[in-house]
Amino acid sequence: MLDSYEEFMDKYVDFMKRYNESTDQISMLMEYMDYLQQYADTMEKIGDLSDQEMSTAETAYYLETVNRINKKLLSIYDE
Repeated sequence: MLDSYEEFMDKYVDFMKRYNESTDQISMLMEYMDYLQQYADTMEKIGDLSDQEMSTAETAYYLETVNRINKKLLSIYDE
């Protein structure tokens, strides 16, 4: 699940970089709406993880993954 989450967020970050650089953001609105729906679905699945007990290794991997994703999200506005 975490690998899928990171893959989705990679696509989202790429999209947002293109969106920020675009001179025609209106044309990208439908794609953006699709990402919002995918994000909601993904976050629901991630939320389900918190209901499960994780081993120490699983928790460490979760934190590493979330940290990588957060850095990627910050990179949207670094440029």
